[in-house]
Amino acid sequence: MSFFFPKATPVQLHGKALVVARKEEFIASLLQFIQEYQISSVLFLSGVDSSNRTDLQMQVPTYLIRPPNSPPYDNTRLSGLSSLPIPEFTSPIIQHPSRISLANEGPVPFIPGGGLTRRMLSSIPPSWSVPTASILQFVLEGDNRQDAALMAAIVAKVLSMEIDEWKQPSSWKDGLFGTPHDQTLYGVHGRVAVITGGATGLGYWMAEAWVANGGKVYIVGRREAKLQEAVAKLNKIASNSAYSISADVSKQEDFLTQTWAHGEMTSALTPLLAGAAKKGEGRGSVILIGSPSGDIWNPLTKTDGNSVAKAGDHLLGKILATKLAGCGIRVNIISPGTFPSGMNDITQPRSPGHPDRVRDVVPLGRNGGADDIAGIFIWLASKAGAYVTGEKIQVDGGLLLTANGRLQSNGLSITCADLMQGVVNINSADAHWATKGDPT
Repeated sequence: MSFFFPKATPVQLHGKALVVARKEEFIASLLQFIQEYQISSVLFLSGVDSSNRTDLQMQVPTYLIRPPNSPPYDNTRLSGLSSLPIPEFTSPIIQHPSRISLANEGPVPFIPGGGLTRRMLSSIPPSWSVPTASILQFVLEGDNRQDAALMAAIVAKVLSMEIDEWKQPSSWKDGLFGTPHDQTLYGVHGRVAVITGGATGLGYWMAEAWVANGGKVYIVGRREAKLQEAVAKLNKIASNSAYSISADVSKQEDFLTQTWAHGEMTSALTPLLAGAAKKGEGRGSVILIGSPSGDIWNPLTKTDGNSVAKAGDHLLGKILATKLAGCGIRVNIISPGTFPSGMNDITQPRSPGHPDRVRDVVPLGRNGGADDIAGIFIWLASKAGAYVTGEKIQVDGGLLLTANGRLQSNGLSITCADLMQGVVNINSADAHWATKGDPT
């Protein structure tokens, strides 16, 4: 790690086996080092396990912890923290695994995947005279170059540093990974993807993950302004990595080969585009977006038409997987549950994705976020998913586990087993409750 005297010092804590095994000694030594060398202020940088986020934490990936024994930040190198829109970290009790005792007791709340950081901040004594803060970044396992860039930008803001240009270390050329896996396992360096609907919502999140992992992307959409806005943001992540194609794939005239002649494509959404994946190379990957509604037959829902259409999409994926396997092209389906989007405003009480509704029907108790969809997308499209084809992957927090097994109508709740028993013993006249009211 690097130290800047007498400036604020960013310290990144690595959970290596030796550090974890001797954490008490490590923490004591680091705190002693800070005091002995009279460091003016300290900023700890820590990654946090994304799988334990709440809906609120999903909206903002970066959080701040102020250790209770830290002196005020006024007139110090950390004073810039007050001007940044970084919320303070809290850890609701629903996030705490039952095996963790005293999860939210003590000076610092439970940090998913950040036990060393919590222990460090909790160990700061009352006599501590060095202004200290910690920045938490929610990250997923995989290529973390984008997370590192965001963290570096925040540190530069806090320290009021003027940065002319960020240069990526040469060792990061194939990705920055927090696991001992082969760096090419989840990397897509040099690969090209075409993503329809890539300007907003799930499509944009997938495009963002693609360029952050070293790939080039062509995003397709109907709204030129949205496309240009998305391309600008993607090219800030990785320059010259994103391009747009303005087209409506629901219109035959827009779905001609010459429309797509803007780039050589090795990832596509139909057999027409899949032809760009060289036969025998085995790198082509087609990913269709399905929906849990394609697997829902609950008689109290109002999704009959959508369920039939999505079930057709799921079957189409399996058919394409068998037809294109000989060309080395894999076809899989991602079936996402409730995610924030233009069609699913989670701030509206009647929205399917409103946190109160989600807690009632989604076993994991939250909506999906950018990392949740990006992670499965990169897995299926990269070397990591090279032996997977014809599969439908549910990314719904367990929604489908309850969709057909727990029916509610006018306050009546029954399990699937109860329903089967009722079908045997009930006549049609007794089943009037199933058709009354507006079932939820």
